[in-house]
Amino acid sequence: MKEFCLSGDGNIVVSAVFEGSRPNLSELSGKEQEDAMRKVKEGKDIQVIDELPWWSNGAGFTNKRRTRLYLFNTATKTVTAVTDPLFQVTGFRLSPCRGYLVYFGFEFLHTEEKMTGLYLYSLATGESRTLLAPVYAIAQADFLNDSTIIFSGSDQKTYGFYTNPWFYTVEIGSGKLAVLAEYDCNVSNVILADCRLGGGITFKTYEGSLFFTGVVNHDCYLNKLDANGEITHVVQEEGGVDCFDVGQKGIIFIGMMGQRLQELYFFDKERNGITRITSFNEELYTNYYVAKPQPLSFTETDGFTIDGWVLLPFEYEPQKKYPAILFIHGGPKGAFGTVFFNDLQYLAGQGYFVLFCNPRGSEGKGNAFAAIRGNYGTFDYDNLMQFVDLCIEKYPAIDSGRLGVTGGSYGGFMTNWIIGHTDRFKAAVSERSIASWISFIGLSDIGISFGEDQMDANIWSGPEKIWRQSPLRYADKAKTPTLFIHSDQDYRCCIPEGYQMFTALKRFGVETRMCVFRGECHDLSRSGKPIHRVRRLQEIAKWFDDRLK
Repeated sequence: MKEFCLSGDGNIVVSAVFEGSRPNLSELSGKEQEDAMRKVKEGKDIQVIDELPWWSNGAGFTNKRRTRLYLFNTATKTVTAVTDPLFQVTGFRLSPCRGYLVYFGFEFLHTEEKMTGLYLYSLATGESRTLLAPVYAIAQADFLNDSTIIFSGSDQKTYGFYTNPWFYTVEIGSGKLAVLAEYDCNVSNVILADCRLGGGITFKTYEGSLFFTGVVNHDCYLNKLDANGEITHVVQEEGGVDCFDVGQKGIIFIGMMGQRLQELYFFDKERNGITRITSFNEELYTNYYVAKPQPLSFTETDGFTIDGWVLLPFEYEPQKKYPAILFIHGGPKGAFGTVFFNDLQYLAGQGYFVLFCNPRGSEGKGNAFAAIRGNYGTFDYDNLMQFVDLCIEKYPAIDSGRLGVTGGSYGGFMTNWIIGHTDRFKAAVSERSIASWISFIGLSDIGISFGEDQMDANIWSGPEKIWRQSPLRYADKAKTPTLFIHSDQDYRCCIPEGYQMFTALKRFGVETRMCVFRGECHDLSRSGKPIHRVRRLQEIAKWFDDRLK
């Protein structure tokens, strides 16, 4: 079970995982059931795949696995399926009158679809009807009232996979579709941090308005969209609102404000003020060094402002010289902010300047700023190098002869790219990276949907364009000692990406090492086993310490 809610008749609406590759044992009995169970056990070491993608990061092999909607009758203890076996439900909401469900998703027959449809289910009649065919990638939907549905969706036409969604309404009776508000930010919190736990509501209607989270520059605000299409910022503090709920007196939310880890806050509508309710981890702020991000921004050649920050090393003395590490975020359409980020704080605590910024391709400044399709390793790389130059200029205590670079996912891609294009860094750590977009497209759980889109080409019609944007092509020019960290169950940036870069550097005589974490996925640094997360930090620190100190 993934989510549930109570319907108007006291029954329960449930979204749950359905294994379409296994027999339905509840429909069998006696010898038939025993035979079916025996065949399942006999085939437990065999995996058949016949669709794309066939696996998912953090979930393993997912062939024929779907999220379906069900109704559980509390009186008869029976379950009724709302959606078909191969329909993938990506979200649902119950109407204010509790008589209808709106759900969105797509029929997943052979290849996962990019676009999702919007559907209405009557709890009284047990029938579904299509409100909107799959022409938008719908991120969220809710009932604005009993007759109108609001959703955020993107047609992905202009900027591809990462096109920011607009807000639309659909009239339930007529099916009339209308644009309520054009929006040029992501409708979620993509301010990156490695210390969050769990999740919650990020999109909810209340008294005829929609409340939602969204990143503006490098903070995640809580916003309100009214019935006239006007968007206002309700909570716009430094940091980020992770999730919330709204009621008559105000809004309660979980957020990371300033340099604090997640806390519970209350926004009082009457006095228009915020009160922090909890005080977790006080020992961290009083007994340990927590570096405050020092802002440092510049305007690049195309007129975009690049926001960045510097963390000062522990026991910093301006007259001394210190090594510095450039830390590159993932995404690429994520964003750094000023929230607490353990990896960054750890390196600052080890005596390093830590440099981090949001180059082009990042979230928070609109579609045009985030657009790097077909141009990976161009102006994003230039922005990062310009930022390092600026940091060295503004902080003379940085020893330009002792620079390191690191990052994971897109940050790992860029680390791989950097070592093939400059030798200014004396040590590098590349995590869960990409070596070749050709192998990424063929292996990753988002290879077709994301990889082809971001390369603006496919392997067969544009192999040279893809190879040109692949770090492996330039690995023969690398000279930087590089540590590769990868997880064997990473199905997003699969482990062959790390192996290929490691092999290339060994082939050309560059000092290199690879550390593989078994049983972990792409999210090792955020949700891996504690013992593995500690070992990972030890590997990173030792690699840099041995070469930069």
